[in-house]
Amino acid sequence: MAGIFKALGDPGRLQIVRLLRTGELCAGEIAQILHTDQSTLSHQLKILKFHGIVLSRKDGKYHRYSLDNACVRELLDLMDQHLVNC
Repeated sequence: MAGIFKALGDPGRLQIVRLLRTGELCAGEIAQILHTDQSTLSHQLKILKFHGIVLSRKDGKYHRYSLDNACVRELLDLMDQHLVNC
């Protein structure tokens, strides 16, 4: 659990996870939305995959990313509720 919190402690990775809450996206779409380069995004996605936060699948020549499980979504929902109530 500590690894998940550490991975989510980075603002860039947290933005990626928030984007993926709405559904699956390819790396190019994520990079375009976040205005970041592919190498930075690749590094961030590698960390999120290592900690079991996101999954990837190959779709032709593209890699598509999604959240790994409902637990991560629930955690983010709790965080959002806390921020609204502060």
